[in-house]
Amino acid sequence: MTAPPSVSIGDLERAYYLAAVPATDNNLAVTMGQGLVTMSAQAALQSSTKSNSATATAPTAGTAIVTVTIPSTGYYRCDVIVGFGATAESTAIDNFKFENNGGTVGTGACPVANVANTQSTYTFYAEGVSGNNFTVNAVSNASAGSVYKATIMITRMA
Repeated sequence: MTAPPSVSIGDLERAYYLAAVPATDNNLAVTMGQGLVTMSAQAALQSSTKSNSATATAPTAGTAIVTVTIPSTGYYRCDVIVGFGATAESTAIDNFKFENNGGTVGTGACPVANVANTQSTYTFYAEGVSGNNFTVNAVSNASAGSVYKATIMITRMA
């Protein structure tokens, strides 16, 4: 086994070092020391971002427009972008809702102007369970021919 990379500053009597070693539990073990005195801390690695985008033409009430499966249990920052394509909604107001495995996150509301080729961005924070889904759903039946667009981008925070 090779020694972890380290950086030393100072002379031999006052050697300082910092070593970062990946652990098996998706954490990064950080060790700092001087001489015989050492300290250790755990710093959580931020998982890579996962996202998905989709469109739906005239979705019915409760239909998922876009879905992202939660990769591991934890606390997530969820950036949600909603809007319309070439044909906007003509009747329903505020017809996008953000959900976590069927339950509304916060108010869940994602208002967007009923104008073609527009979008709005929202940020939610939610606990997610591995294998469950974050979704953007239609609240009520959409107008015939309207094109709904949605993107969910999640980043595990803890």
